[in-house]
Amino acid sequence: MTYHDRPGIETGVAAILTFKNGVNLSVNSAWNEVDFSERRMEFYFQNAWVHVTVDERAGSDKKRKLVKATVKYLKEPEQDLDDDAMDAYFRETIGMSHVAPEIAGPYYYEDLRFFDAIVKGQPSPIKLEFGYYAQKVIEAIFESSRAGKPVKIDAFHP
Repeated sequence: MTYHDRPGIETGVAAILTFKNGVNLSVNSAWNEVDFSERRMEFYFQNAWVHVTVDERAGSDKKRKLVKATVKYLKEPEQDLDDDAMDAYFRETIGMSHVAPEIAGPYYYEDLRFFDAIVKGQPSPIKLEFGYYAQKVIEAIFESSRAGKPVKIDAFHP
Protein backbone atom coordinates (compact mmCIF):
# COMPACT_ATOMS: atom_id res chain seq x y z
CA MET A 1 0.00 0.00 0.00
CA THR A 2 1.31 3.49 -0.80
CA TYR A 3 0.97 6.81 0.96
CA HIS A 4 -1.74 8.93 -0.71
CA ASP A 5 -1.42 6.68 -3.78
CA ARG A 6 2.09 7.98 -4.46
CA PRO A 7 4.25 5.23 -6.00
CA GLY A 8 7.36 4.35 -4.03
CA ILE A 9 6.18 5.82 -0.73
CA GLU A 10 5.13 3.08 1.67
CA THR A 11 2.56 3.72 4.37
CA GLY A 12 4.73 1.94 6.90
CA VAL A 13 8.03 0.25 7.52
CA ALA A 14 9.00 -2.20 10.25
CA ALA A 15 12.45 -3.53 11.06
CA ILE A 16 14.21 -5.52 13.74
CA LEU A 17 17.82 -4.51 14.30
CA THR A 18 20.08 -6.93 16.18
CA PHE A 19 23.18 -5.42 17.75
CA LYS A 20 26.53 -7.17 18.27
CA ASN A 21 25.78 -7.57 21.99
CA GLY A 22 22.56 -9.47 21.18
CA VAL A 23 20.11 -6.67 21.95
CA ASN A 24 17.19 -6.39 19.52
CA LEU A 25 15.50 -3.14 18.54
CA SER A 26 12.10 -3.21 16.87
CA VAL A 27 11.39 -0.08 14.84
CA ASN A 28 8.03 0.72 13.28
CA SER A 29 7.37 3.88 11.34
CA ALA A 30 4.24 4.88 9.50
CA TRP A 31 3.04 7.82 7.46
CA ASN A 32 -0.26 8.93 8.85
CA GLU A 33 -2.71 11.77 9.12
CA VAL A 34 -2.55 11.88 12.91
CA ASP A 35 -2.70 15.35 14.43
CA PHE A 36 0.69 16.61 15.62
CA SER A 37 -0.59 16.65 19.20
CA GLU A 38 -1.27 12.90 19.08
CA ARG A 39 2.09 11.61 17.86
CA ARG A 40 3.64 9.15 20.27
CA MET A 41 6.77 7.10 20.80
CA GLU A 42 6.89 4.07 23.05
CA PHE A 43 10.03 2.46 24.46
CA TYR A 44 9.83 -0.85 26.31
CA PHE A 45 12.61 -2.35 28.40
CA GLN A 46 12.87 -5.46 30.54
CA ASN A 47 11.74 -3.65 33.71
CA ALA A 48 10.35 -0.34 32.51
CA TRP A 49 8.66 1.64 29.76
CA VAL A 50 8.65 5.24 28.55
CA HIS A 51 5.86 6.84 26.51
CA VAL A 52 6.52 10.18 24.83
CA THR A 53 3.87 12.33 23.18
CA VAL A 54 5.14 15.28 21.16
CA ASP A 55 2.92 18.26 20.39
CA GLU A 56 4.82 20.23 17.74
CA ARG A 57 2.14 22.93 17.76
CA ALA A 58 2.65 23.75 21.43
CA GLY A 59 5.86 25.74 20.91
CA SER A 60 4.28 29.20 20.89
CA ASP A 61 1.53 28.38 23.40
CA LYS A 62 3.07 28.51 26.88
CA LYS A 63 0.01 26.78 28.37
CA ARG A 64 0.56 23.64 26.29
CA LYS A 65 3.40 21.23 26.92
CA LEU A 66 5.64 20.49 23.97
CA VAL A 67 6.51 17.04 25.28
CA LYS A 68 4.74 14.76 27.70
CA ALA A 69 6.92 11.88 28.85
CA THR A 70 5.59 9.23 31.19
CA VAL A 71 7.74 6.51 32.73
CA LYS A 72 6.95 3.33 34.65
CA TYR A 73 9.58 1.26 36.43
CA LEU A 74 8.76 -2.16 37.89
CA LYS A 75 5.92 -1.80 40.40
CA GLU A 76 6.44 1.91 40.98
CA PRO A 77 3.56 4.18 40.00
CA GLU A 78 3.60 5.89 36.60
CA GLN A 79 5.15 9.32 36.70
CA ASP A 80 5.44 12.21 34.28
CA LEU A 81 8.96 13.41 33.61
CA ASP A 82 9.67 17.12 34.06
CA ASP A 83 10.33 18.29 30.50
CA ASP A 84 11.65 21.68 31.67
CA ALA A 85 14.27 19.96 33.84
CA MET A 86 15.12 17.52 31.02
CA ASP A 87 15.52 20.40 28.56
CA ALA A 88 17.75 22.35 30.98
CA TYR A 89 19.89 19.24 31.60
CA PHE A 90 20.19 18.57 27.86
CA ARG A 91 21.17 22.17 27.06
CA GLU A 92 23.78 22.08 29.85
CA THR A 93 25.16 18.74 28.62
CA ILE A 94 25.68 19.98 25.05
CA GLY A 95 27.14 23.31 26.18
CA MET A 96 24.11 25.40 25.21
CA SER A 97 22.80 26.41 28.64
CA HIS A 98 22.96 30.07 27.56
CA VAL A 99 20.32 29.45 24.87
CA ALA A 100 16.66 30.09 25.62
CA PRO A 101 14.67 26.85 25.93
CA GLU A 102 12.58 26.92 22.81
CA ILE A 103 12.05 24.41 20.08
CA ALA A 104 11.95 25.82 16.58
CA GLY A 105 12.04 22.42 14.93
CA PRO A 106 13.10 18.82 15.46
CA TYR A 107 16.81 19.55 15.00
CA TYR A 108 16.95 22.88 16.82
CA TYR A 109 19.82 22.06 19.19
CA GLU A 110 21.83 20.24 16.53
CA ASP A 111 21.50 23.34 14.34
CA LEU A 112 22.64 25.57 17.22
CA ARG A 113 25.71 23.43 17.85
CA PHE A 114 26.56 23.48 14.13
CA PHE A 115 26.26 27.29 13.94
CA ASP A 116 28.21 27.68 17.19
CA ALA A 117 31.10 25.66 15.70
CA ILE A 118 31.10 27.87 12.60
CA VAL A 119 31.16 31.06 14.69
CA LYS A 120 33.99 29.72 16.86
CA GLY A 121 35.90 28.29 13.87
CA GLN A 122 35.88 24.81 15.39
CA PRO A 123 34.99 21.40 13.97
CA SER A 124 31.28 20.71 14.21
CA PRO A 125 30.14 18.04 16.67
CA ILE A 126 27.34 17.37 14.16
CA LYS A 127 29.04 15.43 11.40
CA LEU A 128 27.91 14.53 7.90
CA GLU A 129 28.87 10.93 8.65
CA PHE A 130 26.01 10.70 11.19
CA GLY A 131 23.45 11.44 8.50
CA TYR A 132 25.17 9.10 6.05
CA TYR A 133 25.12 6.26 8.58
CA ALA A 134 21.43 6.83 9.34
CA GLN A 135 20.68 6.66 5.61
CA LYS A 136 22.85 3.54 5.29
CA VAL A 137 20.77 1.85 8.01
CA ILE A 138 17.58 2.75 6.13
CA GLU A 139 18.97 1.42 2.84
CA ALA A 140 20.11 -1.79 4.57
CA ILE A 141 16.58 -2.29 5.93
CA PHE A 142 15.15 -2.01 2.42
CA GLU A 143 17.83 -4.36 1.06
CA SER A 144 17.04 -6.89 3.78
CA SER A 145 13.39 -6.76 2.77
CA ARG A 146 14.22 -7.21 -0.93
CA ALA A 147 16.68 -10.05 -0.28
CA GLY A 148 14.57 -11.73 2.39
CA LYS A 149 17.52 -12.13 4.74
CA PRO A 150 19.45 -10.12 7.36
CA VAL A 151 21.96 -7.52 6.18
CA LYS A 152 25.07 -6.65 8.19
CA ILE A 153 25.06 -2.86 8.19
CA ASP A 154 28.81 -2.42 8.67
CA ALA A 155 29.50 -4.59 5.59
CA PHE A 156 26.67 -3.10 3.51
CA HIS A 157 27.53 -0.67 0.72
CA PRO A 158 24.46 0.89 -0.92
